[in-house]
Amino acid sequence: DVVAERLQMTPDALVAEINEARAALYAARQQRPPPLRDDKLLTAWNGLMISALARAGFGLAEDRYLAAAGRAAGFVLQEARQGERLARHVTGGVKGPPGFLDDYAFMIQALLDLYEATGHWRWLEQAIGLQTLVDRELWDDAQGGYFFTVASPDLLVRDKPDYDGAEPAGNSVAALNLLRLAELTDRRDLRAHAERVLAAFARPLHAGLALPKMLSALAFYLSEPAQVVLVRPQAARDFAPLVDSLRRAFLPHSVRVLVQENDAAHAALVPLSAQRPVLSGRVTAYVCRGKVCKLPAQDADTLAAELNAAPPSS
Repeated sequence: DVVAERLQMTPDALVAEINEARAALYAARQQRPPPLRDDKLLTAWNGLMISALARAGFGLAEDRYLAAAGRAAGFVLQEARQGERLARHVTGGVKGPPGFLDDYAFMIQALLDLYEATGHWRWLEQAIGLQTLVDRELWDDAQGGYFFTVASPDLLVRDKPDYDGAEPAGNSVAALNLLRLAELTDRRDLRAHAERVLAAFARPLHAGLALPKMLSALAFYLSEPAQVVLVRPQAARDFAPLVDSLRRAFLPHSVRVLVQENDAAHAALVPLSAQRPVLSGRVTAYVCRGKVCKLPAQDADTLAAELNAAPPSS
């Protein structure tokens, strides 16, 4: 109204003139090439987003976030596959070049986050498969750590980035992935690989600001990570009410296992979930460190006390 008054027009006339001008501008713009749009679906960035959705979905009890994370992970694992490998990106259904370390490390992290948030062991199975591939094709057996690219006669040098910037370095994420997988699967070879990654980057680690993500992996390694197992009876649909205590607990150096009783396939992947019975037909929690467990908990207050009694380093 103020503009119309200044132009000595009615508001309706001003709106009509603006709409006419917009239509003329749009018609003129259509005569020129449209701006390019980057519509690549990047494997690494999708991995970061899946992790965010999985963690938020668990922490906020938002099933829609977990569902979105699951759909995105399923898409990447299907559409970005090149045999057993992952492509760097997908554009319009067309797969891009072979993936780099970041693509694998971020997706393995995403699958671990999805597994811990949902308890669906197939996400863990996929993470183990990708980790096996990374160990075979990107591992530097001479000096430790992972190369950014696979071996190729076209490459003079295979780089190992050592800086956590806007995105964490692939080796930083890989180190923590290895430690989490080692805790879940009880595989010493994975922990040994993590130790060699940390040793390979010992010098830049002294400049803590250069590799904050790898420092998180180092803190996990130096702590005694908690292993929290929630077992639900087959008749139960979820892990309430104990899962709420887990949502409220801050345990950065821990692994979380949500398992249904007598799930042999799950126990085959995660030995620490085996022989963890449900007591009195109710969801039962086991808080363990170094394969030594506290007494089973079946109410939220008891579980919260056991979690809060953990050492500050955990």
